[in-house]
Amino acid sequence: MEMTHAQRLILSNQYQMMAMLEPDNAERYRRYQTIIERGYGLQLRELDKEFGELSEATCRTLIDIMEMHHAMQVSFSNLKEACNIEPRRLAFLGFDAATEARYLGYVRFMVSVEGRYTHFDSGTHGFNAQTPMWEKYQRMLAVWHTCPRQYHLSANEIAQILNA
Repeated sequence: MEMTHAQRLILSNQYQMMAMLEPDNAERYRRYQTIIERGYGLQLRELDKEFGELSEATCRTLIDIMEMHHAMQVSFSNLKEACNIEPRRLAFLGFDAATEARYLGYVRFMVSVEGRYTHFDSGTHGFNAQTPMWEKYQRMLAVWHTCPRQYHLSANEIAQILNA
């Protein structure tokens, strides 16, 4: 993280104020303040993680994953013929908090702040699937994108997506 002296001073002051406003986290903010003021390069890398970043392409992929789940749920509810797909399999599970925290944070932002996909059940863990899901969702998206009518899926197409 490259910063000018002025940017470091501003950020240091912000951490000082945060320490006063949030006494429970004051020690962490004072640590960050020291890192910023002294320019400790190794620890500045740690702060990069604190701020995080998702590319526009990744955000669009995450929305696409959520949209795919929405399409499967709507299509399933509109099916006229009986099928042997368990409705619980259509639920959007989210991402693993331990290994996919950036993706999980974006999903929570989309639902809680942006108000999109509020019909998804976040469960007791708030979309924490507790297992890595990114690769599975990529396989599912590949199948979904081959479907000619992505929002009017047949039972067979839903099953193919879920089994990807």
